[in-house]
Amino acid sequence: MSRRYRLAALVFVVLGWGLRLRNLGGPELWFDEAASHFIAARPPADILSYVASAPFEHPPLYYLLLNVAMRFLGETEWALRFPSVLLGVVLLTGLWRAGTSLAGLPLGLAVVSFAAVSPFLITYAQEARMYALLQCLGLLSTALLHRALLRPGWTGWLPYGLTMALGLATHYFFAFLLPAHALMAVVLEPVPARSALRRVALAGAALVAAGALAIVLLPGPRAAAEQMLRESLWGKSPEAVGRLLLDWAYGGAIITDRPSWAQPLSALALLLPLVGLAAAVLTRRTRAGMGLWILVPTAIAIAIPYGGLVLRHFSYVAPALCLLAGAGLLALGRRSRALGVLGIAVVAATALPGLVWLGASEKGHYRDAMAHLSQRHRPDDVLLLGNPHQWVPFTYYNRSGLESLSVGDGRPLPVTEVEGAGRVWLLEWETWAVPDIGQVRQGLSEHAAEAYRLELSQDVRLTLLYRLPAGGAERVAPWSWSERYAVGEAWAWTGSLVPGDAVLARICWHAQPPAADTAVLVLRLSDADGRVWAESTQPAGTNRRSADARCTDHALSIPGGTPPGGYRAELGLVELPGGAQVAATAADGTALGPWVSLGEFDVAAAPYPPPPIIAGTGGELAGGLRLLGSETDRSSLSAGSDWDGIVQVTTEAAGAPAALPVRLVGAGRETALGTWSPASGATGSEVLRCPLTVRLPADLPAGEYRLEVGGRVLSGLQALAARLGISGAGWATVDTFSVTARTLNRVGGTPRSDLGVTFGGSVGLYGLNQQLDGEHLRLTLYWEALAPVGESYKAFVHLARPGEDEPVAQDDRPPANVPTGEWLVGETFTSEHVLALPGEGESLRLRVGLYSERTMERLAASGPGTAVDHVELLVEPGGLIVIP
Repeated sequence: MSRRYRLAALVFVVLGWGLRLRNLGGPELWFDEAASHFIAARPPADILSYVASAPFEHPPLYYLLLNVAMRFLGETEWALRFPSVLLGVVLLTGLWRAGTSLAGLPLGLAVVSFAAVSPFLITYAQEARMYALLQCLGLLSTALLHRALLRPGWTGWLPYGLTMALGLATHYFFAFLLPAHALMAVVLEPVPARSALRRVALAGAALVAAGALAIVLLPGPRAAAEQMLRESLWGKSPEAVGRLLLDWAYGGAIITDRPSWAQPLSALALLLPLVGLAAAVLTRRTRAGMGLWILVPTAIAIAIPYGGLVLRHFSYVAPALCLLAGAGLLALGRRSRALGVLGIAVVAATALPGLVWLGASEKGHYRDAMAHLSQRHRPDDVLLLGNPHQWVPFTYYNRSGLESLSVGDGRPLPVTEVEGAGRVWLLEWETWAVPDIGQVRQGLSEHAAEAYRLELSQDVRLTLLYRLPAGGAERVAPWSWSERYAVGEAWAWTGSLVPGDAVLARICWHAQPPAADTAVLVLRLSDADGRVWAESTQPAGTNRRSADARCTDHALSIPGGTPPGGYRAELGLVELPGGAQVAATAADGTALGPWVSLGEFDVAAAPYPPPPIIAGTGGELAGGLRLLGSETDRSSLSAGSDWDGIVQVTTEAAGAPAALPVRLVGAGRETALGTWSPASGATGSEVLRCPLTVRLPADLPAGEYRLEVGGRVLSGLQALAARLGISGAGWATVDTFSVTARTLNRVGGTPRSDLGVTFGGSVGLYGLNQQLDGEHLRLTLYWEALAPVGESYKAFVHLARPGEDEPVAQDDRPPANVPTGEWLVGETFTSEHVLALPGEGESLRLRVGLYSERTMERLAASGPGTAVDHVELLVEPGGLIVIP
């Protein structure tokens, strides 16, 4: 019988090992893991010096151990996490031993079976942080306390004291285990309580004295102590306790949005430990000791002002929870077979969703962002990080030598301090947006023009901007597109450019700028023969928030396949609705036609050799093109994100080839992704680097996929296969990658005011929050996808006087970081808007609606307080919105 138990325990240990190794190197490092590498990569003496001086940093033991491991394993994501995997397996064997010693082999097997599939334990056994070590030290120190109580004397107490010292050298909160051990010493063994307390107190006093000395002498521990005694942003709300349950039930270093049923179901994670606490499997003393092990550190954490109530900081209580859960599982099984099945179902109800979410979790997009930058960056480029937390992961993934300027810490964006007139990349991570991110965007709108934006996920985006140089601009004579659209001043920055640079333009309107939904500006690049090589559109209304508020900045990137030669930048205006292009007239009455020339310039050959090809099959394409392959190898993408890369081609014939179809093949389906024109006009065997960006459908199922372009020239058996209709013939592979399914985005909490408005029958505006901030009205709008949307819309939020159409303040932006065309039915989002109040103490009208970014037409509105194409709300003097 004992052999069966041991064999079964070995099976669960191997299963736990496999689950902890699953996709270990796949997810990128998030901030805390990158910080581990940042510290552990130093020499040991520098690690000690850094930890002693850095505020809010953990003690050095884990970093010293990781430093040793890195010398043998390397510095990849897999190598940095593997020591935690080993510690996780050590914990499994330790729990087996602990359960067996407490109540025999059945309890040991029940405990190790529960721990093997626990999402919480798996999370921190797959993370390059100290929490797996903390769990092992929590179990070891408690076991040594039990041993010391049975064997009085230094031989018993010295190992216990050393283990407690190692725990404090791993995490400051390990000190909260001392009071628990002091109380456990009274109830664990039948020894005189005074003697047990005295021994624990002596060991604790020595450790507390050492900790107090470190706090007094070292700035790093002192800052950590000050933080513990200061109110935190997290607070001790019921939501914080709910996060503890979510973390224990499902794991996850960062608590992300879960389905609505996840929170109630997480309460089941406490069912088995509570049954174990009441079960007769454990003695009364043992049950009391386990309860103290868990409750005392948690009670101290709740009692002190420190608000960071995060379970991983107290993960040394996880072994006690596992022992109690195993006892509960065993007690149910002994009571009846039906109850045993119920216990297994409880484990599965939390373990299975947790394991699924762990496999699909995305902790950041630094790796994707830096892979993109490694192909596109220039020597004088600068990367602005929209959050100071991004700097550490940036240093790990920066393989391109980019300089970075972190923003945050309450400082306004110092864009003007960036040397040179090079390009600026802004990496924003909205999940952890810093308070001054608005200053970041305002500074960029005043000093740079946006070229394009890459959405890496629902929360992360990378934006390319061009700083507007103080000099070098050519002034363009004023003109007008009818009386409504008069341009008073205009400048263009051109000069000698290369593919990848941008033409920059600033247009300042003579009077009031046109409304954003009435006209569109079109900036294009054409050659002497009139062929158009690139085109960029944006609303004609102002996009600046400075003294030049009448002005619109525009940037047009020169495509990578543009051959050397002379070009012209031209600007046109399309009036909406209808899409008719308006002819321009110079100030002296001369007709200019539909396009206004902003200047002529030369494009030189790219001054750098093409990077090596990573992926793709190659092949002859239509129009004399040959596909060489892709420079991008995106190993994993999420549904709804962009595949963005550079494809290398050569051309043997002049002229522009027809647009080639692009498709995605995988998971038993073929998905058309539009067309692609890789190159135009170039001749010879020159390698052209052509950008290709496609958006994956938001409802794409998980699986392995191929990105392919059509128009492949076939011969022989390939041509026969194409005639027979065999899938794949006539298509060339650009890249292969895996796709993870997108989870529904659900906004936490409920709005303070309900609206119940519908736009176009597909988008719901179900609520808003309002806040007065001085002379500004801050709004949070709550949106929901009621039906497939299918198109990208912008939200307009206007303040106007009663009876007037012209707004006195407006803020137009997409209702979420995810384009509405990618919304899934049932998803909810929020958008933030800031409106400046006129200050006259008058009643105003707030108008909210949606309009198409393609046609600029507004969607029909229905519901309380709606007009034809918007909802209109009364804003009382002082800024209070009246909800109908």
